[in-house]
Amino acid sequence: LNLIISAYIAKAKDKNIRIEPSISATDFKKYSVPDICSLLFNALENAIYAVDKIDDVKERYIKMKIYSKNNKLCIDLRNKYKIKPVFERGLPVTKEKEHGVGIKSMVRIVEKYNGVYQFIVKEGVFIFQATL
Repeated sequence: LNLIISAYIAKAKDKNIRIEPSISATDFKKYSVPDICSLLFNALENAIYAVDKIDDVKERYIKMKIYSKNNKLCIDLRNKYKIKPVFERGLPVTKEKEHGVGIKSMVRIVEKYNGVYQFIVKEGVFIFQATL
């Protein structure tokens, strides 16, 4: 997990994007490593892709919180965007070729652990939240 987060912090830095991580959860034993890694990989990949299109350096950031609450793993990822996301049935969708598979994978993983998720836009910020 640390390796993935570190790799994405480096990738974001190369693209002049700040990632502000806050990680207080430490017990991931009840989740498979590939599932948690895939969930974070896809969430961070999508966030970096969206933020990379923003011209204003001050707006190029991603806030990531991973914490435990009531014995559940909680993920909160927020980023600005240049192109407002389009939603269908509560999920962000894209018409771009080779894109859109990650969201479906994220949903499958959260549902596998009987978790809940939401993708929302609020005050110019895209927010992904999951509890599993």
